[in-house]
Amino acid sequence: GTAPDSAKAEILVKMGAMSMKFTGTVDVIERDDADHKAVLRVKSREAGGQGYANADVTFVLNDGGGTVHTSSQITGKAASMGEGVTATVLDALIKDFTEKLKSI
Repeated sequence: GTAPDSAKAEILVKMGAMSMKFTGTVDVIERDDADHKAVLRVKSREAGGQGYANADVTFVLNDGGGTVHTSSQITGKAASMGEGVTATVLDALIKDFTEKLKSI
């Protein structure tokens, strides 16, 4: 079958005593099989909170591996927790999505 262009994602982030749940969507906004390139747009909201985590993630795959470039916007509690948390949230959302892609 063909891979979906959109998937729902949900991720729980724990930092010490604080935990936040983000729910969102991951959409494939650009896909170039010839260049082995894909751009994902992650949009997520903090459940029960004011924050959100949005990102455009560009994957470029080549023989020896690949590169991932992320440009993100984070607001709310997650933003005040620093870059590491931001990366954790986005990594988890992206991983969740890529696992879904693989399972098709």
